[in-house]
Amino acid sequence: MSAMTARVVAMPPRTGNGSQPYLRAVTRPAPACSTCKSMPFCLACSSATDSAAVDALVTQRIRLRKGESLVRSGDAFTGLFAVRSGSCKTVVTTTGGQEQIAGYHIAGDILGAQANLWTEYIATPHHVEYMLFPRLLAFSESVWSPASGKDYEDFMRRLPYQLGRLDKQAVHYRIPEPVGLEDFYTTTEDHAVVELRSLVAGGSIHYTLDGSDPTNASPRYETPLQIPLPSDQKTTLNVLVTAPVGRRSVVYGATFLRRTYLDAISGVVPQPGLSFALFEGTFTTVHDIERGIPVSTGISSSLDLGQFGRAMKFGVRFEGYIEVEVDGFYRFAVESDDGAVLRIDDEVVVDNDGNHGPQSVIGHIPLRRGLHKFSLRYYQSEGGAALSVGWADEDGELQPLAGPALFH
Repeated sequence: MSAMTARVVAMPPRTGNGSQPYLRAVTRPAPACSTCKSMPFCLACSSATDSAAVDALVTQRIRLRKGESLVRSGDAFTGLFAVRSGSCKTVVTTTGGQEQIAGYHIAGDILGAQANLWTEYIATPHHVEYMLFPRLLAFSESVWSPASGKDYEDFMRRLPYQLGRLDKQAVHYRIPEPVGLEDFYTTTEDHAVVELRSLVAGGSIHYTLDGSDPTNASPRYETPLQIPLPSDQKTTLNVLVTAPVGRRSVVYGATFLRRTYLDAISGVVPQPGLSFALFEGTFTTVHDIERGIPVSTGISSSLDLGQFGRAMKFGVRFEGYIEVEVDGFYRFAVESDDGAVLRIDDEVVVDNDGNHGPQSVIGHIPLRRGLHKFSLRYYQSEGGAALSVGWADEDGELQPLAGPALFH
């Protein structure tokens, strides 16, 4: 089956001259408009000279006349926007939000949005539907709703009804995971209570606690689960949702971890910043960093790689302490390119080692209030380089691990 593209446009019906949408995506900065000098170019008054200069920079181009429309799309590199032309205004093509369009008002000039589904690796129409729904419901809700009317909780309340409509139309949508199921649970209690609810009206939930994949013959969820948790061991809850029409979801899972808190370190007089040691060499694992050529040592208040002035073939070791303000289970996320390993109190919390592109790995650990030993090893081989560490307590949002919490 040849590759195809599923393009979904969510915008009001065209009015006026009934013109066709215009798509333009700029891959690098274009020249200024010769008429109004706007950057990178002007949709409304660009001259033939400007258009010729821009042609080499665009990935898709159709003629645009005054009064015609442009549909917005987006990916990691470019942005296409739905705008009303007719005046000389700048269109900024980097992704990110409203700031991408200078001089246009979201309410009046933005006509709609477009969602693309790239199907090079999607072989069947059923798979297309699986990838589109219920995402398309949320996409349309966001595009068609006024800012004051956007309510995620209300959307989730109405979702079961919409899924029922999709069932009647035999749409092979992705059956969502049950409400109440999280990816990871941490606790110091000897059991966990889990309350689940299917988003598919009339759907059944079956589960296992032994790590196996559930089937319709597995225990059926009827009342909140009381899950016993052995100390210092992980327990896995797997669930399967079956719709009234007989379609089954993929297996969704959650991991439970019961741990005792790690006590804070006493008798330390902390000084701001982490100590670091920089090494040069070709590494394939953080365990080889100290075998490299020592370059420099010092104290740093951040984990920013730019302070070392190197692009490739180096490694760095950060050591010291982090200060925890309250007792709790803490979540650490380490994003790196290439390898990185984070240890807290000599325990590996995040292992993101090895040669790879930018990727994030998350770990959890229970910590008492106070200072805890911190060790982060990172190396950069070739290509792109990246390192960032975020942390949060059990219910908080990830925040960058930065100066005020770092000591040596």
